[in-house]
Amino acid sequence: GRASAVSGNVLRIKTTEVRLAGIEAPDPAQPCIKANGKRWSCADTATQALRRLVRGRQIACELSNPDKGPIPLAHCRAGDVDIAAELVKEGHVFASEGYFRTYGTEEETARAAKLGLWQGQNERPSIWRARVWDEAKRTAPDGCPIKGFFRSQSRIYAMPWSEDYSQRNIKTVKGERWFCSEDEARAAGFR
Repeated sequence: GRASAVSGNVLRIKTTEVRLAGIEAPDPAQPCIKANGKRWSCADTATQALRRLVRGRQIACELSNPDKGPIPLAHCRAGDVDIAAELVKEGHVFASEGYFRTYGTEEETARAAKLGLWQGQNERPSIWRARVWDEAKRTAPDGCPIKGFFRSQSRIYAMPWSEDYSQRNIKTVKGERWFCSEDEARAAGFR
């Protein structure tokens, strides 16, 4: 069906969201740097590129692990075009690393041409999040960096790389608290 881009690697088709398999899109809070030292929003650029690739086209997706996580992984195509491969080839996202690396050749092509992310020294999102997690653990109470807070009538938790993480102050007297894992936060009723 028709799709819309939710982020640089998530599509929504009707009411279903899928995460494109084989790629890592920059995190919205992740800083990207061009070769000239200027910052730019590589996450927004990836989302815009995905939006452009799916606009007005019929998208077909094959789920690769429908039971894992809240958003299933999928290989999606717009006609003959592998959407994830195009994003990697244009330098908007990283190819996932690992033994079964699907888009490594496309990433090498984009890197050699210094396209998109490869025009500067930018970190893979997984590496960036691990670094941010470690930094947050050092300063969080008891080394538990996930913030659990109230917004309206909802219990919400924020990871250290969430966009508003640094603006949130935890008020323990109001029942807000820190968590060491997402599982712990969800078990306490936070989402």
